[in-house]
Amino acid sequence: MSKNKAKTSILITSDFDEKSYQLLIDQACKIYAFFSVIVRSDLKANPSTSIILNAMKANQHKIINTKRLPMGEIRSAHPAQIFYFTTTPREIRSTLKKVGSLFGWVMPQYPEDLCFYRADKSLAIASNSHESRAFFFDKEFIDPFLEQLEWYEKDYTENFFTNLLAN
Repeated sequence: MSKNKAKTSILITSDFDEKSYQLLIDQACKIYAFFSVIVRSDLKANPSTSIILNAMKANQHKIINTKRLPMGEIRSAHPAQIFYFTTTPREIRSTLKKVGSLFGWVMPQYPEDLCFYRADKSLAIASNSHESRAFFFDKEFIDPFLEQLEWYEKDYTENFFTNLLAN
């Protein structure tokens, strides 16, 4: 009897309700060490984008200018900025919760594509908010939320996606 190989990731295609999103942020900030958001220079940002970036400034780890984003490459003449932050101190959670949903991280209102990284800087959660898609690479983390979401098991590992934090 042959064993089926376990899928390596969970792809969600529906968003969390607000209460579950709040819990997701609390859990992600407890378990993971870093997160990132993207600001695209080819899109005009609302003032709220700067407000949220300023609120997170104390946690800023680094900024990278690039066309290579966690979930793909930008097809624009202009690179984006990926802002990396630490998940501690705890006060950062209230800023992340203000957005209200995982797929709410969309310009021009907010920076895009909230992602989380483990302490070893490997990718744990990769989102593409405007396409309503997010990959979770720790099944135990996402499992309590799956009942309320549309999701699929996929054969992708975090190594399939771009991770400039690890460089």
